[in-house]
Amino acid sequence: MVLRIVARAHDIKGRLRQDTELTVHDAAREELVTAAYIDTLLRLPWLAPDITMAIVNGRQPQQRNAKTLMRKASRLPADREDSNLRIWFQRFAFEMSTQFALA
Repeated sequence: MVLRIVARAHDIKGRLRQDTELTVHDAAREELVTAAYIDTLLRLPWLAPDITMAIVNGRQPQQRNAKTLMRKASRLPADREDSNLRIWFQRFAFEMSTQFALA
């Protein structure tokens, strides 16, 4: 689910770039969501490449789900990466390494 949200964010960002007349409100109507949700989604393409790759490769614990990612992303500025998301991924990377050590 996390990967699906990140992919959706990149898709919408691409559509907005391609069609300069398309607005966030238009995209929200097309996606059947609110403009606020689209605004939050559009923050995700700014994730650092290593964080995006971790999502693509499914390297996040189950408790770090799509809902948590969207909640954290809603607090980020729309135009740059925030260290809070990096910290979020560092925490679950530590949790995963601990889980593997215990197994």
